[in-house]
This record gives sequence, C-alpha cells and structure tokens, in this order.
Amino acid sequence: MVKLSGEGALIDSVLIGRVFCFLCVLSFILYPERNVLNLKSGSCIIFHSLHWKQLSIPLLAAMLAILLQLADPTSTELFRFNRSAIEAGEWWRLLTGNFCHLSWNHLWVNLLGLVLMVGLFLRSLTISWWFGLLLLGSAIEGAMLFIVTPHVHHYVGLSGILHGVIVVGAVLDFKRDRVVNAVLLVGLTGKLIWEQSSYYLDDMAQFIGGNVLVESHLIGSIVGVAVLLVGLTGRYFLKTDRCSLYR
Repeated sequence: MVKLSGEGALIDSVLIGRVFCFLCVLSFILYPERNVLNLKSGSCIIFHSLHWKQLSIPLLAAMLAILLQLADPTSTELFRFNRSAIEAGEWWRLLTGNFCHLSWNHLWVNLLGLVLMVGLFLRSLTISWWFGLLLLGSAIEGAMLFIVTPHVHHYVGLSGILHGVIVVGAVLDFKRDRVVNAVLLVGLTGKLIWEQSSYYLDDMAQFIGGNVLVESHLIGSIVGVAVLLVGLTGRYFLKTDRCSLYR
C-alpha cells in the first residue's frame, strides 16, 4: 500500500508484466505439488484436482484490481482511500482503496505477491480464509488505518493485507513445511521491524510512483493475526459442537 504521489513509475509496465508471468510460471514449476497447475506428461500442463471455488476469492480480487486499473484515473478518484470522502460518509473506500493502485507497475507487484501466496498456501487457505483476509480483512485494515494514522489522507494498494495473508498461510501451513514457513515468518517479522526503524529506505517509491506506506504492512500483519485467531477459535468450537452431537 502506498501514499499517493504525482510521479509515474519509470519502468515499462510491459516488461514488468513479462517478469510477473515468468515468475508465476517458475513458482508453479518449482512447487508443482503445492500449486494450482501441475506438470504431467512432459510439457503438458493440466489442472490439479481441487475445487475452483477455493480460488474464487483471490481470482475475484485480482480481476477487480485489474478492472479498477483499466478505469484509472476515474476509478481511483471514486474508490481510493480518501479521508475527507470517508468522513463525508463514503465508507466503501475503506475496502476498495486496497484494490486501487498507482500504476501498472504497482499492480503487477501486488498481483505477483497474490499469485505467490496462492501457490505457497494452496493446501492451507480455503475459501473461508481468503474471504476473511481479502474482503473482511481489507475492510478492517482500512478502518484501522483511518483510526490510527490520521496523517494519512490518501492511499491505495493491496500489499498491506498481503502481509496478513503471509501470517495466516505460514501458520496454517507450518506442519507441512516447517523450514519454509519459519523462514517466511522470521523474514516478515524482520521486514516489519526494519520498515518501522530509522534505517528504512523507500527504494520502491520511484518504481511504483509513490511512497510506500509502511504502516499498512504492520497493520495488515496485525489484521492477519486477528483473522487467524478468530478463525482458529471458530473452528475449535465447531469441532467441539460436532463431537458433542455423537456422544
């Protein structure tokens, strides 16, 4: 998530799109057993056996972000986080601001992150978790930013809640792959500490066309923890109720 800036990104978005596609395909090849696509019979790619509804929320989120970017700048003016507009009653911006982006470069970076999260946590994040994170979590993140960062008047971007996705996915998937998920959690913690320190350098500002709002990454991670606790608690009580029916 970034603060809005008047400067556009300087790197050709077509090149970024090619890099984005290459990395997505590479992740599928490196982790075929964990991803939506699986390599069978040489070069033939077939869909892995899973319910497509599991991917419906991230797919809808990606499509919404792309459509909003195609309609920019009109869509950005209507749907970005705008403190004055929110105070005037346009509460939907708390949610929709997460799906607007400054530029195609900014969008490709966040969609790459979303695709990698889907690939890494395919077995762990069900449709319920995706709904809680990308829809409810995004709205909660927007509300928290509205409350705790009064100095922020505008922002756009999906990166904040993607940090929450990492938290939830890594914890739920921990038993499956302890090393990878431990590295993810430790790396995320270190990144958040670095971003809140005086040593942080905003190297992405020129690339995406605006300053990164590091507070959104921290808040997104906190929202992820909250969604995780609520989800696990609810699942525990559901299991308890089901067990009691058969006693």
